[in-house]
Amino acid sequence: MNNSGKTIFVVDDDDYIQESMKLILESEGYHVETASDGQMLTKHLQRVTPDMIILDYRLQGENGTEIATNLKANILTRDIPLIMVSSHDVASLAEKTGFTDFFEKPFDIETLISTVQRHLA
Repeated sequence: MNNSGKTIFVVDDDDYIQESMKLILESEGYHVETASDGQMLTKHLQRVTPDMIILDYRLQGENGTEIATNLKANILTRDIPLIMVSSHDVASLAEKTGFTDFFEKPFDIETLISTVQRHLA
C-alpha cells in the first residue's frame, strides 16, 4: 500500500506517545506532524489539512472532545477522520462527539496501523 502523500496529525501531550506514533506511522509511509494541545493543532491546520487526526482525550486546556466538536463544526475540517486515543475506556464518549474511531492506550503497533489504514483506504 502506498501511503506517501497522506498526512496524519498526532495530538498528545505525552512526548513518548507522539514520537512512538510518529515513528510507526512514518515507517508505513505516512507524513506525520505532532502537537501537544489544541492550540498547536490549530497552528498546524492553518498550514496543512491532514488526511487524519489522532487525538488524545486528555489534554491540557481543551480536551479531545472539545477539540473534536470544534473540528466537526468547521466546514474545512468536518470530514477529516478523527481517531480518539485514551488510557481510559471512553469509546462511547468518542462516538457521541463525532470521532470516527477509538483505541485505548497503551496501544499495540498493529492496532494503530490497522485503524489508520481502515480509515484512509
